[in-house]
Amino acid sequence: PPVPLAGRAESLPPRLSQLVLRCLEKDPARRPQSMDEVERELSSIAASNDLAATILPAPGGGSTSPYGNRVMIRRSEDFFGRQPEVRWMYARLNASPPGSMSIVGERKIGKSSLLNYVYMQANRQAHLQVPDKMIMVFMDLSQWQDMNIGSFSRALIGMAALELGERLDIGDCSHDLDGIRDLVSRIHAAGYRLAILLDEFERITNNPSFPLEFFSFLRFLANHYDVAYVTSSARDLQSLCHDQSISDSPFFNIFSSL
Repeated sequence: PPVPLAGRAESLPPRLSQLVLRCLEKDPARRPQSMDEVERELSSIAASNDLAATILPAPGGGSTSPYGNRVMIRRSEDFFGRQPEVRWMYARLNASPPGSMSIVGERKIGKSSLLNYVYMQANRQAHLQVPDKMIMVFMDLSQWQDMNIGSFSRALIGMAALELGERLDIGDCSHDLDGIRDLVSRIHAAGYRLAILLDEFERITNNPSFPLEFFSFLRFLANHYDVAYVTSSARDLQSLCHDQSISDSPFFNIFSSL
């Protein structure tokens, strides 16, 4: 028999405890026969109980699940699990040239937290072979409105400047694709590698302000310089393009999917 839900059984709604025990039945015939059935039962339980108040401590009181608020986990010590994925991502970044990655999955399952964890300076120091030679830029595209190539270029160059500090002056790079190419070529000539993390990349692939030429440009950079893109999206990127010519373009061939 399964061990009781340690330290929680008394506070859980009885129907939720019963559902967990049903899912743990040794006889498959006694378990829920589909996740649809589990979802329906959870929805029914949620409708009849204040689960948030029952299961989660009040704000500021005690320890809470880092996934409770369904927002990006910003502190390394709050992140747990996903270690095989983390190792795989850093292995791709350590490759020569660094490899681009597409992180795909439903919303609110921790993709942003995973990208942010890989971006954190302490984790870079622990996992990258030559961390001081990797320039990383994290762009949370979910926060942007009315994005276009100009605003994208301005943000990318500005964040790269902050990351580089006094190591390399890029202040005169123009806020357009020529400026991004100038940025990348200077970083490359100075012996650095560049990883651009693009959270919710469908905000770009779905945006008519970014034509096919933009994606061809990104592929050109990855093919000619030590540049890698790490994107997250709710579905496969090729299904999230505003134009079929972009979906059919070779841009997506540079990605390994997770």
